[in-house]
Amino acid sequence: DDIHHRPHWKRRKAVSGRRFECVGRLTDEQQERVCGFYDALRQQYPKSDVVRRLPLYFTEGDRFAKRLDEYLRPRIRKGIPSLFNLLKCFYTPEKGAFVEQLLTGYLRSLEATPSTFGPPAGLPTDAGDANNATPKEELPLSYLFTLTILAQHADYMGRTSEALEWIDKAIQHTPTLVDLYSIKARICKHAGAFERASELAEEARQLDLADRFLNTKSVKYLLRINKTQQALSTALLFSKEQDSDATPNLFDMQCMWFEYEIGRAYRRVHDYARALKNFHRIVNHLNDFREDQFDFHGYCQRKMSNRTYLSFLRMEDRLYSHKFFRRAAKQLIDLYLFLHSEKGKPGASESSEAPKAEEEALTPAERKRLKNKLKKEAKKAEASSSAAEEKTATTTQVKSKRRVDDDPHGAKLIEKDPIEEATKIAATLQEHCSLDPTTHALAYRLHKTRRMPLLQLRALRRLWELCQRDPFNHKLAPLLADFTHNVCVNADQTNTDAPPPSPAPSPPPPPLFPPPPPPRPH
Repeated sequence: DDIHHRPHWKRRKAVSGRRFECVGRLTDEQQERVCGFYDALRQQYPKSDVVRRLPLYFTEGDRFAKRLDEYLRPRIRKGIPSLFNLLKCFYTPEKGAFVEQLLTGYLRSLEATPSTFGPPAGLPTDAGDANNATPKEELPLSYLFTLTILAQHADYMGRTSEALEWIDKAIQHTPTLVDLYSIKARICKHAGAFERASELAEEARQLDLADRFLNTKSVKYLLRINKTQQALSTALLFSKEQDSDATPNLFDMQCMWFEYEIGRAYRRVHDYARALKNFHRIVNHLNDFREDQFDFHGYCQRKMSNRTYLSFLRMEDRLYSHKFFRRAAKQLIDLYLFLHSEKGKPGASESSEAPKAEEEALTPAERKRLKNKLKKEAKKAEASSSAAEEKTATTTQVKSKRRVDDDPHGAKLIEKDPIEEATKIAATLQEHCSLDPTTHALAYRLHKTRRMPLLQLRALRRLWELCQRDPFNHKLAPLLADFTHNVCVNADQTNTDAPPPSPAPSPPPPPLFPPPPPPRPH
């Protein structure tokens, strides 16, 4: 697919606002004091990278450009692949323009003869390279990594076509560098062209088959385009048991990122049973962690310090706030709600009654032949399944003592009550991940399905507090409107449609004559 004509909403948005700035704007005097402080630290720690990078957060204008120039030149010469990840942390619209101006100035000077960095773009010559009084010719590596950073910068700013032009120039310059294909794959992913991104990630993996990171990236890109079998075979290339079944092997390695990605892929292709199975595997991993902690208490007290033991206990306390549990739990609740809504549709019951109607329409002879055919197929399937079970039993006995999964494809999971299962997961999610707004948004949807308005209101109130009581928040506004319409307005309508209450009986009229006084006692 052509990434130049992708819908605009699928492309990466440009940087807007000052979301990466950790403090407000500093005055010139304050900037000078901060720079003096870090310059003193630089003399004490001349090899420290942090004291050179931190002033870039606080400085602006020409002072920022000069310090950025001093920071970039030696690192571009070394060819550090992760240099842009250090740069993008302090991007703002103003500083992003300075970075682009500086890099394009580098590129013009490196393309000239002799190839040097030259002065920064838009600044006077004396603000150039302070380390080189007489500039010497740079290596081709400097030109290559300048192109690479320009491509990443253009991609980060949302200019996909320009980013592809820069990275294609870099690949044409050095076609054997693996990082260039990974960067181009990331650019295509940000543009929404997942097929092309997967091809580039696979091409990068083929250039270095011994790199586990490239293998993992290729598997992720394959799963994004729903190629589950190819992703499984690629993921097992670094496994010690390549001839065994892939799924139990990855489950034993507790490969949660793979189970999460393949679960999403199965859901996209409407294989909901396998999706549920993989998401539940992540939950089972966390449950195993919680059960295994009791085996470590005695060992930790004997072999470790109290500080390490306390950090272990704190980790167990926040175990279910792990990012993969949060992701898997959200997917499970959303999928269970979807399955519950699908059960109520009229097509679900009709699909189960269709084979019965077809069988009743057959003649007795055709019905007899169909029964014989089904019996033969059942015997054949039983024989093949028994042979497969014997084969798997022998392999597991010989190779490992792995526990056997009686539901490898999630057929039993999809038969359970979706609302009951979603309620269990939502309770754990609300207890341990209460600071995540998505937790309460999913709880609201679940309680709406259960028709519990008070629990809906509780989830809505917690979300209201997390969103800083902003009724226009993108997560709060639709739920607030839904609750107002479906609960409050409908309740008022039911009260107005009800018959008016019967009036209370009027008190009896007072008697015309007062009652006689009681008789006096004798």
